[in-house]
Amino acid sequence: MKYTKKLGRVKYTLILISIIVGYIVFFQYEHKKKEDEIIKRNLDLAKIWNSISQNFAYWDQIGGTDQWDEAYENAVRNVSKCKSDYEYLELLEEFLAVLQDGNASVLDGAGIDNVPAKYMSQINKLDWGALPFEVDIIDNKFIVSKCLNNSTIPLYSEITQINNCTPYEYLENNYGHRVGCRTVGGRVHMLASAFRFAKAGTQLQITYNTLGKENTAFITYDKNFLGISISPRANEQVIGNIIYSGDYFNIYKINNIVYIKIFGLNGQSMENTFEKYALPSIYNSDGCILDLRECKNGDSVTARKIMQYFTRKELPEYIKSYALRSGLEMYVAWLAEIQMEGVERYTGTKLLERGRKMRSGQYYYTLYGADSSFCKSIKTENEKEIANLNKRYNINILDDDYADIKKTIENIPCIMLIDAGTSRAGECMAVMAKEAEITLIGERTAGICGEIAMEQLNNGWIIVYSAGNIYAPNGDAIWNQGIMPDIEKSVSLNDYMSGNDSVRKYAIEYINNYTK
Repeated sequence: MKYTKKLGRVKYTLILISIIVGYIVFFQYEHKKKEDEIIKRNLDLAKIWNSISQNFAYWDQIGGTDQWDEAYENAVRNVSKCKSDYEYLELLEEFLAVLQDGNASVLDGAGIDNVPAKYMSQINKLDWGALPFEVDIIDNKFIVSKCLNNSTIPLYSEITQINNCTPYEYLENNYGHRVGCRTVGGRVHMLASAFRFAKAGTQLQITYNTLGKENTAFITYDKNFLGISISPRANEQVIGNIIYSGDYFNIYKINNIVYIKIFGLNGQSMENTFEKYALPSIYNSDGCILDLRECKNGDSVTARKIMQYFTRKELPEYIKSYALRSGLEMYVAWLAEIQMEGVERYTGTKLLERGRKMRSGQYYYTLYGADSSFCKSIKTENEKEIANLNKRYNINILDDDYADIKKTIENIPCIMLIDAGTSRAGECMAVMAKEAEITLIGERTAGICGEIAMEQLNNGWIIVYSAGNIYAPNGDAIWNQGIMPDIEKSVSLNDYMSGNDSVRKYAIEYINNYTK
């Protein structure tokens, strides 16, 4: 009996020892894994710092690199404190926000060439949660513009307080350090967009006003709301007769005026689709409205090509320079020259020096006022390499395949609608519209405009930032300033709630008066 008990104690002791040893091995493994993760993240931070230090386009506009260097040191000190990928993402966003660059962001690699499939949508799998509604700034009020059917806060409610702060105070305190854009309208727009997402389980106390009655609700960021697209309010969908719906734009017919709502300017595919569906529609109309108020993505070349259809005037081309790797040398390719006042001109030595600083051959950069004789000599030396790049990025003068249609479209009245939701390629298109003498109606654009560069991190995430300048042809900067409309118009809250887009309505009246 004693022997049996002794044997049992030994057995339990061995089991206990094995459990302890297992825990020790497990914790050592986890500790080593954590150490490896910190090392990789530090390497990524160094990679980001180095790439942006060399290639960021706007150091002169934010007072140099001192603040950037300090932000890097802080990030290195704090990276070991990140307990999750979500916290690491927050750290990266705060790091990039120092650049005051609306383009600076972290992507998950989806849709980017050469990114392994295992990294796709990795960011979306983090500990995110979402709200069951979206907000817009209407009449300087924080308005629920879209919501799911099970949203506690009804559609069109005005949010007056969030956790006992005004909405603007709450957004700046909780999201401001992660948003780089400094254009007033663009910054508020980005803050409002960011508000829908936060760490899952985060609870908010929201005070809101619905039809004059004040209420309070406790709302939690829920994973179940992620990936759910909130449809437009029903009365917004009644615009006119829809004649085409696609990924890049929708086309509506309002009486005999064509209204085109553009979402993206994504290269040759968008150009082909526009030629196939939009041009014939405009050709048979009394006028055209191009709505860029939700246009963010795409490229400046497509923006110019589309706008060239609307004018006989040869629109000024963007001057782009490429970082070409030839052995250890970097060369700058000349594409075109634009005459501008008030913009610094890059002459031979300075242009070559700038080109050598661009270390990645994957991206192209925008320069203006280049010395053409110097650039042409560089082009002659690298003709084949440059021709391949031109073909890759589709840098060609607009051909005249649609000459007959184009000739008629030039005489059709055209209006463009813009606001803080117009950014990046949308702003490039607005610039070209001004050059084409098309009237711009609405509000100032976001001021998020530049040729982008990308850096891939160890975990597959992609860092995006502005690596090239884009100016308006008259020399005005777009970055953090935006494009001003020719006629300022805003949608009032009453019109918004009734589904009456008063800016679009004004544009229709403007065209009708023009054609009388």
